[in-house]
Amino acid sequence: MAAIRSRFPSADDVPVALSLGRDLAGASPARWLRTRLSELRPLPRLRACGANWVAAEHRLARAGVRRQCRRQHVKVMVWTVNGEREMRYWLGDRRADVLITDRPTVAIELRDQAPGGAAR
Repeated sequence: MAAIRSRFPSADDVPVALSLGRDLAGASPARWLRTRLSELRPLPRLRACGANWVAAEHRLARAGVRRQCRRQHVKVMVWTVNGEREMRYWLGDRRADVLITDRPTVAIELRDQAPGGAAR
């Protein structure tokens, strides 16, 4: 993060995201708990690392992370959303700034059908 920020000091030049919800297989129970709790309240981590976006696993984003980030004007990228129902949720009302999916053709079709359509 520091290397990116030193090369691109303006936060608007290069989006840098704090990734939340990664796999913690093999982590001790204490580390797993600390990490998951810090992900549910990501703003201190976001400020500490200098990121200006959050990239959150979709269940974590739905558990309140997106709402916290929106209040602080932090952009949200949600991953990996493959179910159509879940895609409709995230594409509706601009809930996510970026939707990451393994099914981009379906996501584009659903986005174009949503109120506001492809203009978003």
